Amino acid sequence: MVSSVSEYVTTQSYFSINDSNDIYNADEVRWHMLNFPIYAGLNLIPVADRLINVRVYAGPDVSLVLNVPVNDLSFAPEDFAKVRIDGTVGAGFDLLLFSLDAGYNFGLSNVFSDNYNGKAHYAFMKLSVKILNNCCCCSFTKMRILL
Repeated sequence: MVSSVSEYVTTQSYFSINDSNDIYNADEVRWHMLNFPIYAGLNLIPVADRLINVRVYAGPDVSLVLNVPVNDLSFAPEDFAKVRIDGTVGAGFDLLLFSLDAGYNFGLSNVFSDNYNGKAHYAFMKLSVKILNNCCCCSFTKMRILL
């Protein structure tokens, strides 16, 4: 099984930094991205593929930052790397039209451009409803940026 679907993602993460005057600043920063996951995996129950399925997958996840709204830390789109590549491993359970996925995304490239250094590492859980061959999903993600 090979899968590639584009996703529009809004990510929110809590940042805390000390500025050049050693003053502590913190805020939740949200940014909008297009993700292009390219996964390869295995269907573990291929006999009942349309009714029930358990699957595992892994592969790269390419992200393109679109926008960073105003925030207290003054992060702007140019503070983030425009293109980012991460690795993902996960497992999923399908039942008729519904899918539940859980996995881990580990940062391979820097989240930021030149001013900061950090890679994204986070666990995720997605609940999806498949409509025809496409799917709409609600995603719950906890993100941690290592600085």
